[in-house]
Amino acid sequence: IDGITYTSSNNSAVDTLVNSVGCDSVVFLDLTILESTFYTDTILGCDSLTWIDGNTYYTSNTTATHLLTNSVGCDSLVTLNLTMGYTNYFTDVITTCDSLTWIDGITYYADDTTATYALTNATGCDSVVTLNLTILNSTSSTHTVVACDSYTWLDGNTYTSSNSTATYSTTNSIGCDSIIYLDLTILESTTGIDDVTACVQYTWINGITYTASNNSATYTIPNAAGCDSLIILNLTIDPLEVTTSFIGSQTLEADVIGDFVRYEWVKCLGNDKYASVVGDTSSNFTPENTGDYAVMVFNADGCVDTSDCESIIGTGIESSLLANEIQLYPNPNNGVFTINFGTVINDVSISIFNLNGQEVFRKETDVINQIDIEFDAAKGIYMCQISTQNGLNKIIKLIKQ
Repeated sequence: IDGITYTSSNNSAVDTLVNSVGCDSVVFLDLTILESTFYTDTILGCDSLTWIDGNTYYTSNTTATHLLTNSVGCDSLVTLNLTMGYTNYFTDVITTCDSLTWIDGITYYADDTTATYALTNATGCDSVVTLNLTILNSTSSTHTVVACDSYTWLDGNTYTSSNSTATYSTTNSIGCDSIIYLDLTILESTTGIDDVTACVQYTWINGITYTASNNSATYTIPNAAGCDSLIILNLTIDPLEVTTSFIGSQTLEADVIGDFVRYEWVKCLGNDKYASVVGDTSSNFTPENTGDYAVMVFNADGCVDTSDCESIIGTGIESSLLANEIQLYPNPNNGVFTINFGTVINDVSISIFNLNGQEVFRKETDVINQIDIEFDAAKGIYMCQISTQNGLNKIIKLIKQ
């Protein structure tokens, strides 16, 4: 009332007024000044904030104010200092093998796109993570192997015995583990010795003909298990060989290479057939009858070798039968002729030999008186031998033109 503005408490100021009766009225001031307050409301908000002024803020704000009454009844002016943060939404895309223990502590064994977990981001707001999980599967397989002697597997190890415990890890087509289990069966190769004793020569299973002893040749074939079977040849060759030579025109002599124990002279019957000549076991042989003869020699190991057949003509009783009435005509001829025996003859054998002693024609017949002969041979001189089982033996010179 004295016209002065006081900004602080005062209990000394006085002022004189005139009261209602016209006298002085002295007024003493007893002033207490109370203070208004000013306050800044600092807030970190997430996404939105509805403040005390009733407004909802979605962004940071440092200008909004609101007037309240403080505890002493004065104004309390509040200024907003809002920093607005925002919630993050994040999808955690994961592809993994077999299982996943996620940030929520849960272990997942199958695909999942619904699981969420809330974290706090840099602004202090929620960071909501949604799981997008794809579970791929590891694979396993068994590698079954049958091998001979040893096997080097894909783990780099060489196994020499059967094994069903080894494993090997690799990556399958989807990037997960592929565990391979080994199921290995080891079969064994074998070695054997083929002991052979042969006469003169021996053709082995390898197709090679050996003429001398051999203990180093080998041949490989599959054994019963399907592995190599190495066969070693242990060959002993007995070098037994016999040939014959003439002593005069009627006697054969045996010439032998190799050890032997006995001779056996035989008559050649054709087609590799022979008839033993009884009692003739010496190195020399003079047959009693015309024919083809050879010698067989035997050694202690059971080997036998037979010489070539040699023809011996004009032996035995042939000279005593020259007077026989046997006739051969025409002679010379062109290979067609007749033999007339003059009587009935039984079991006749007719052979024609060239001058080298080789038989070029042979015919046998039972009861006969006359026979027509036709033989195909080159022109030349031949010997026609006519013989019977009862000892008849006649040789006639035959000329073919």
